[in-house]
Amino acid sequence: VISMCGAAGNATAAQAVFRRMEESGVSADVVAFTALMNAYGRARDVEGAQGVMDQIMIGTTAKAAAAHKPAAAAAAAAAATLTIQQPTRSSFQGEKALGSPGSGNSGAQPAPSSSFSSSFLVPDTALYNCLISAYLRAGQHSGVPSIVEHMQNARPDVQTLTMLIQAHGREGNLAEAVAVFHGMQRDGITPDMHVWASLVKAFHSRAADRMERRRVKGAGYGREHEE
Repeated sequence: VISMCGAAGNATAAQAVFRRMEESGVSADVVAFTALMNAYGRARDVEGAQGVMDQIMIGTTAKAAAAHKPAAAAAAAAAATLTIQQPTRSSFQGEKALGSPGSGNSGAQPAPSSSFSSSFLVPDTALYNCLISAYLRAGQHSGVPSIVEHMQNARPDVQTLTMLIQAHGREGNLAEAVAVFHGMQRDGITPDMHVWASLVKAFHSRAADRMERRRVKGAGYGREHEE
């Protein structure tokens, strides 16, 4: 049901279903969290998607601390359940992707006030890919490299690296996009058609940008001689 809400771009309904599931005593697994994050991503609500990841990381850290410090188990368990009012800036976000309300997030649905507890989950590659997709949908391309760099207990797959190439291409960082491609080859990852298409688009964007700059420069030169 959460996935269906996400497919419709209704993050508020997805959050309500998730909350009801937890209130019914059903412990959310990584699949449920991924579906919820995907719902925020489709709604172009990068703050909501990042909030889901932050919740998982906080819960995991708290429960790991409780396992090593039995005396602090009660405090750690309390820290694992948070009330999400508004997701805060994460270390995953770059300086250009602070995601202030209304910035690159038009039409996004704010996360409703709710509380849910994260089980002792370890984010997998699929969950990270979902977060990266949310950043791309919201136009916050500059935040993607940092997410990939800080992936914990998960390895980037073809989809991860394809989106990383897309992010570099949209930011005009052709050299970085090519470096990712070469890194895939060194690691024995076979590029698929999506990788090639993303790399071609990166080259096309750079060429289009150069042509536009030449056109603007030429137009300015012509006006100077007319004067």
